[in-house]
Amino acid sequence: MITKWKNFANAYSLRAEVYLHQKDTTAAANSLDESLKLDPYDYDAWRTRGLISLGRQQWREADGFIGKAIHLRPKIAENYVNRALARLNCNNLRGAMEDYDNAIVYDPNNFLAHYNRALLRMNLGDDNRAITDFDFIIKMEPKNFIAIYNRAILNDRTGQIRAAIRDYSKVIEQFPNFWTGLAQRARCYRKLGMTAKAELDEFRIFKAQMNKHIGIQPRWSKNKRKEMRKRSEIDLNKYNQIVIADDDTPSEGHEYKSEYRGKVQNRSVEIAFLPMYQMSYLHQVTVGADRAFDKDIEELNRLSKSEKQYTSVVVLLK
Repeated sequence: MITKWKNFANAYSLRAEVYLHQKDTTAAANSLDESLKLDPYDYDAWRTRGLISLGRQQWREADGFIGKAIHLRPKIAENYVNRALARLNCNNLRGAMEDYDNAIVYDPNNFLAHYNRALLRMNLGDDNRAITDFDFIIKMEPKNFIAIYNRAILNDRTGQIRAAIRDYSKVIEQFPNFWTGLAQRARCYRKLGMTAKAELDEFRIFKAQMNKHIGIQPRWSKNKRKEMRKRSEIDLNKYNQIVIADDDTPSEGHEYKSEYRGKVQNRSVEIAFLPMYQMSYLHQVTVGADRAFDKDIEELNRLSKSEKQYTSVVVLLK
């Protein structure tokens, strides 16, 4: 195709898709670059090119490519989440925050946008609004213990000590050997004057340190890890890291979750070719074309004593 029609942009995009299935991202990127030279308005090509750069950790390139895709289709939440990741790694925190805000405007239930915006707010000291985002995440996933732990830290930081103890206790109940959480809860107990409970937590930590000193250190089981989290790695030591989607395969972004929201021309529908000819009881009047003829139907018309059958032309408009 490329040899015969060297200016046909879609041929380069199709070849890039084949390269991606072969895990050859370098060749895929080169093909997409050729496609975009011929057709700079191809949304899918810009988006895929941005995802390739994102996977290579070429953050500035990814920011530019995904920005082009957003310019062509500005209402797809997934693109804002991806560009925010690139901007975070370019230390463009203001731009990343704007992208998370826009993602939530177009998809109010977007998990990654809420979670990562909460982490960004947490790091910027916007604690109360970070708590609001974590409230949303925990309502969506009541057993997301990393989010619960982050909210506990924020509640502790903002002086909501009883709420912090509640969240620390949920995490400790699920991870009894999480010593950092025990130490933080003990500190909260002391702030409220609950010395006895604080000393119990501190004794558990002291006992664990002694056991570790003599070579006894309980580990989490694999089953315990599998129970906890659906979207990301289960490691409370990584509680403050940005979350990415579990599935690395790029999925097609849609402007709206509901097919009835937005412009009707933006709906994604299945496309099927109509037949060029079909049988009909009525004469089909066609402009600029002769009446279609089929030998078998003419023979059926001759032998049948009932109402005659006719072939009808379906005119396809381009």
